[in-house]
Amino acid sequence: MFTSGGGSAAAATPGGSGMQIAVGNYQLFHLVLVVADNTFWGSPNGIQTGYYGGSAPVHDIAITGHSFRDDSGPSVELWGQLTNVSVTGNIACQGGHFRIPMGAGNIMDNNTDC
Repeated sequence: MFTSGGGSAAAATPGGSGMQIAVGNYQLFHLVLVVADNTFWGSPNGIQTGYYGGSAPVHDIAITGHSFRDDSGPSVELWGQLTNVSVTGNIACQGGHFRIPMGAGNIMDNNTDC
């Protein structure tokens, strides 16, 4: 399990995402990634998936309790073969949309604008 949280802030680097989940050729088994309670600001986008040389499935991810501020693109945009992905309780202030594809166990709930 990888956990990030506790109210830390992620400042943008020129041209980069606030956080990118990098995926390659190898399927991820029993991956539990909890990303919670951070502030992302000024990024071209907040949290996204990025595929490098492959398209392995991504599953069992929770993205919750974040604040996205002054992002020029999407706040959360995940794509690919996703299952059991939860994007809940996030706030976008002058930020973009929240988007995940339909899939088994995928949940998007209680994300708001301010």
